[in-house]
Amino acid sequence: SRATPQTLILDTLCLLLDILAPKMRPVSTQLYSAREKQQLSSLVGTMLTYSLTYRQEHTPDGQYLYRLEPNVEEVCHFPELPARKPLTYQAKQLIAREIEVEKMRRAEALAQARVGPQDAQGMH
Repeated sequence: SRATPQTLILDTLCLLLDILAPKMRPVSTQLYSAREKQQLSSLVGTMLTYSLTYRQEHTPDGQYLYRLEPNVEEVCHFPELPARKPLTYQAKQLIAREIEVEKMRRAEALAQARVGPQDAQGMH
């Protein structure tokens, strides 16, 4: 809250994009090692903390792609620097799905916390 917009862009957002682009194997998450599952969980938590997600878009030429929302990639694009290697469509799709699942988990946990432990036990 105390950072100027320029400081935020130069010091934080661009580094955040590096954090949001881990190397991910293109396999089912069921085949992920414990370390890879933890990395995905950490990535999802970071994205939720910063209110980021991937949204699927339909391009005019009929293609589907996932864009980071809000599109901080646009703000951190510096033509003189080499482009970041983008995540694959499948990786972005997986991350977007995991974000939605985690949002549901958190909403359910919050709802159960409001009900109270005694009432929640009686509901099952």
